[in-house]
Amino acid sequence: MSSADKERMKALEAARALEQRGQFDTAVKVYMQLGATQEAARVLASNGKYGEAGNLLLTGLGVSVGEIHRLEGDPRRQAYLAASYFSKAGDVPTAVDILVELGERARAAELLERGGDHLAAERLRSRKGGMYVPAGDSAQRRAVGGAAVNLEAARKLEKEGKLDLAVQTYVQIKHYAEAGRILGKLRRFAEAANMFAEGGLPYEAGLCYLEAGDTGKGLDNLVRVPRNDRRYREAADKVVRVAATLKLLDFQIEHFLTKYISMGPSGEGDLETFYILSRLYEQHDLVENAKEALKKILEVKPGYRDAAALVARYEAETKVGAAVYEKIRDEDAGFRGERRVGAQQGRPKMPGLPALPELPDLPPMPQIAGLSGYPPPPQAGYSAAVAGTIYSAGAPPSPITGVSPPQPAAAVPPSDPEVGFAQGTVVAGRYELKTKLGQGGMAMVFKAWDIELEEDIALKVFMQPIPDAKAQAETQKRFKQELKLSRQLSHPNIIRLYDIGVHAGYRYISMELLVGHSLQDLIENGPMEFGRGLGYMVQACAGLQAAHDQGVIHRDIKPENLFVTNEDAVKVMDFGIAKNAFGPGLTIAGQVAGTPEYMAPEQITNFSTVTAAADLYSLGLVMYRTFAGALPFQHDELMPLLMMHVNQIPRSPRELNPAIPEDLEAVILKLLEKDPTRRFANCRELARAIQQIRLRFRRDGGS
Repeated sequence: MSSADKERMKALEAARALEQRGQFDTAVKVYMQLGATQEAARVLASNGKYGEAGNLLLTGLGVSVGEIHRLEGDPRRQAYLAASYFSKAGDVPTAVDILVELGERARAAELLERGGDHLAAERLRSRKGGMYVPAGDSAQRRAVGGAAVNLEAARKLEKEGKLDLAVQTYVQIKHYAEAGRILGKLRRFAEAANMFAEGGLPYEAGLCYLEAGDTGKGLDNLVRVPRNDRRYREAADKVVRVAATLKLLDFQIEHFLTKYISMGPSGEGDLETFYILSRLYEQHDLVENAKEALKKILEVKPGYRDAAALVARYEAETKVGAAVYEKIRDEDAGFRGERRVGAQQGRPKMPGLPALPELPDLPPMPQIAGLSGYPPPPQAGYSAAVAGTIYSAGAPPSPITGVSPPQPAAAVPPSDPEVGFAQGTVVAGRYELKTKLGQGGMAMVFKAWDIELEEDIALKVFMQPIPDAKAQAETQKRFKQELKLSRQLSHPNIIRLYDIGVHAGYRYISMELLVGHSLQDLIENGPMEFGRGLGYMVQACAGLQAAHDQGVIHRDIKPENLFVTNEDAVKVMDFGIAKNAFGPGLTIAGQVAGTPEYMAPEQITNFSTVTAAADLYSLGLVMYRTFAGALPFQHDELMPLLMMHVNQIPRSPRELNPAIPEDLEAVILKLLEKDPTRRFANCRELARAIQQIRLRFRRDGGS
């Protein structure tokens, strides 16, 4: 190394020292003197000065925006980074122009859409126009066809039959509905639909999209019609008939039709629509919903077609709903001291099927109860969780069958469960309660000593007493399926569940005791170091692949359900809403469940039929959150958030954290493909890709 290089290295170290001491302005000056433009821009950006950072990078390129397309190698990467900074600074026009020059028209259009300029995005996608000029810019306040741009001029042009010029004028003065009206008359339905959508007229936009043959956008707009709109009933009728033609029923459509169903039919046309809706529900195994639609018909016209016969058949075939899972998920969230996503974000929960009766008193057969998993208890450093479900009536399980023998139930459970679960109590002759780790509104968790196995375990006690035996027969088959599912899962990267029993009239579950933190805890304050995070992801892949090999799909992968022990072992937790792909599912077809921030598109549109690819999508979001420090899709309301997963292209994680290697970004974005077939084939293939990045990262000196 030459003396000049040594001097430069010392100067760079001095600049970094200034940066660490918080002397950012001085550090920037030193970096600039050394020609370290990207380092200087990084410091500016880290202090929120994104505009200055972008300008610095752009100036450092030494070319105009129009010449950026000629750049290669590191200068080209610098241009990408400049676009990212301009975007964060709110300078959308400059960011878009740079992206267009880089050949990233799709990403530029997405940026425009996020800023609300849907028309410019549409023009960009159709490759019309080059440099972007915002709608409010004076450059666009010019005359059209030699006339002034105002409402009077637009109407005059329309009256004179100069319809194209009239449309342009209406667009420039932002009278999108008028532009859409003219385009509709011209039967240019796709353009008209775009105008109506831009003007906030979802009903008109939906009809035009349908006329243009775009049923997806047609439905997407029609379900946005407000419930108090005078045309809501007409919109609902259209939605039902189009959805039935497509055999499509997703969460958004169901949510939109809630009021329509409660209103009931108002005439002969509505009777047929309700009948069509009932058949659509049946196709998606939503028998209760189908029955409700038919009953609405019978209230108005008792002899309508075969509605009465169908209701009778449904009554005989009605399946047990999934309320147990929802209830236990709420218990878990309450135990964490948190609210579920719906309450947390101020948005409604996803609808479930009708609630089940309470579970029965313990009969002379093993007691069965369903649950969805165990969250980390409040006591720092401890957690226990469920990976599948094995059931017991309280006594130690048989070494042959794995099921505990029956045990007499308490005749009258005490009103306070703590009476039967005081410290020092021996539960079921086997578990000695040592310390209460935490308590929520629905359950309490103890650290306990397993006398038989001589090891510490976690014991979770549900504080709702067991009621009568009326519902036992209805749930028996379903819980046997879950028991079978849980026995299939045995892997170092999957949490272990031991048994479920009854003590003093209350249900309990014993499980593996973990010491450490959830991945969510570890990434709470920002992105994780790449070497460490990639190692955790490889382990998560191993656990998930073991489940997938047994035909088990998790369907709720998120940072909270990946636990990292103090030995750096990753445990996949909470298979409470898992599905067995090789046999009868544990979830009623049509149910929507999971965590909205981490749900795959197909999990939203057809929850009961998802494949292992849904877990890969969720793991992609976990990786995005782990390394970028945030999620790509965020919204305060539930429905827009779900539709982002279905329709919106995720932003580049490198926009949030430019330090993310390009090959890691490529892996993450492949996992987030909307089409499941375009993701990795399985977790094994994904683990190999991650391992290659991890090894390269280590060779390059990463931690």
